[in-house]
Amino acid sequence: MNTPRIPSILGTALLALLGATAPALTQWTETFDTTDSSWIVDRYAPSGFNTVSFGGDNRLQISVSTADNATNRPAAFSSAFYNTQGRRYDLSGYSAPWTLSAQVYLDSAFNTTTGTLARSDLWARDTNPVENQAFYPIFGFTNASPTDGFNPAAADRSFRLRAFDSSFGWRDLGLPTGLSFDAWHTFSISATGSTYEYLFDDVLLYTQPAYSDPGADGLKSAYIQSYNFGGSGYSVLWDNVSAIPEPGTYAAWFGGATLLVVLIRRLRRHRQS
Repeated sequence: MNTPRIPSILGTALLALLGATAPALTQWTETFDTTDSSWIVDRYAPSGFNTVSFGGDNRLQISVSTADNATNRPAAFSSAFYNTQGRRYDLSGYSAPWTLSAQVYLDSAFNTTTGTLARSDLWARDTNPVENQAFYPIFGFTNASPTDGFNPAAADRSFRLRAFDSSFGWRDLGLPTGLSFDAWHTFSISATGSTYEYLFDDVLLYTQPAYSDPGADGLKSAYIQSYNFGGSGYSVLWDNVSAIPEPGTYAAWFGGATLLVVLIRRLRRHRQS
């Protein structure tokens, strides 16, 4: 009896898949042991964006100052747009799914309803080439009022976590139960392929249903930003910013190979029966 022949379409697909190179899994991490010049000013330069020693390690310290508030900036930069002050790092090769994460030190000095207004965030930008159509998932903290954001004496001031949903604006996420101050915490933004997820210390706090345009959901840039409220200056410590390609593509590659093998084996058994 002749040996059953594998249909050419399955055989060709299997050979092509098994002969292909699996997607490379690479991770970018910035530890701020030194201040990398690849961090580019975004909007307006913060008064400080430099490496400092804290808690036995080197960290990023981002600072804002009254010298750079709206009143004291050059006229061309006087609008509120330039109150956001920070730097970005341009990336490439991160198609969805991906996760951008960073550690931030939540100083107890920020947990106030009467002291200095403060806000700092981790930003991501998708790969849409049209700027006004790009998605900017943002995750951070603030202690400003949600209704009167520039008033340090506002009655409803509170420390809280926030996410920026490109379709709906800022989303207040409150505080996780038992949140500790004077401690390091991790902010993460994950692109799943259909949503953006915001995780605090690996706990999911918010899922953004609005998503990037098809083919534009890669990760183009990472940002560390703070906001200049115009009053007293302040500093925030960040560390270990990471762009992590999730294993979805890699798993799909092996899954496709496995499925083809199973189909071929079933076909052989069927023809031999």
